[in-house]
Amino acid sequence: MERKLMSLPPPTSIPEMEPNGTFTSNNSNGNCTIENFKKDFYPTIYLIIFIWGTLGNGFSIYVFLQSYKKSTSVNVFMLNLAISDFLFTSTLPFRADYYLRGSNWIFGDLACRIMSYSLYVNMYSSIYFLTVLSIVRFLATVHPFRRLHVTSTRSAWTLCGIIWFLIMASSAVLLNNGSERNGSVTLCLELNMRKIFKLQTMNYI
Repeated sequence: MERKLMSLPPPTSIPEMEPNGTFTSNNSNGNCTIENFKKDFYPTIYLIIFIWGTLGNGFSIYVFLQSYKKSTSVNVFMLNLAISDFLFTSTLPFRADYYLRGSNWIFGDLACRIMSYSLYVNMYSSIYFLTVLSIVRFLATVHPFRRLHVTSTRSAWTLCGIIWFLIMASSAVLLNNGSERNGSVTLCLELNMRKIFKLQTMNYI
């Protein structure tokens, strides 16, 4: 009995990846790149966050300042949290412009350093303020009379000052990361191995 050989289907073409991160295929008419995704998606999201974040945090700051004389430790931490978020949202239009131009920074080296610095100052300060706020609320609930000195307004302002100082000082290493020329464009806000190492060091601190 003769063996019948099964005919195998022709090999399918596998998309190749070009050096710039673009996948090409003979069967596709268009290319989808990460840069195109950033250009189309990031600016819209950043501007939406900027509008709502500025209005929300600005209103929160106004309310907390209006009741400043009657403020509690919780209000102090919430005020500092709102200030941190407000400072961050003020940088979002610059980030939106950067990605709208196809990852091309036009605002100078100093502004690029400030952008990177402000991002991580906001991130770490928000984490610390939320953590301290949770601890203070826990102490005020479980020990409402024994921990009055911890939850006082004066102690809250002192603790906020310490948090701001430590975070701004430890994040200062990110000010060394400025803009970089890459062909016809100027890069900013991009992660590299040097910045990743600094971020890992900050996380341990």
